[in-house]
Amino acid sequence: MHRSVRDADVLDYSALVLPGGVVNADELRTVPAAVNFVQRIFETGKPAAVICHGPWILVEADLVRGRTLM
Repeated sequence: MHRSVRDADVLDYSALVLPGGVVNADELRTVPAAVNFVQRIFETGKPAAVICHGPWILVEADLVRGRTLM
């Protein structure tokens, strides 16, 4: 099923996988709805896998402060 991030409900997902790649990560973190979705996923405590440059959206969402990223 394909949905716009604006229409996606975090309760419909078990986890989050953020893509890598310089262009993908930079583009994704400039989309306010995507940043908000990531923040809401983290609020629910669901797991997240982040690849390559993907953590930049976590920085944009202010989710890395006090965390260890591996």
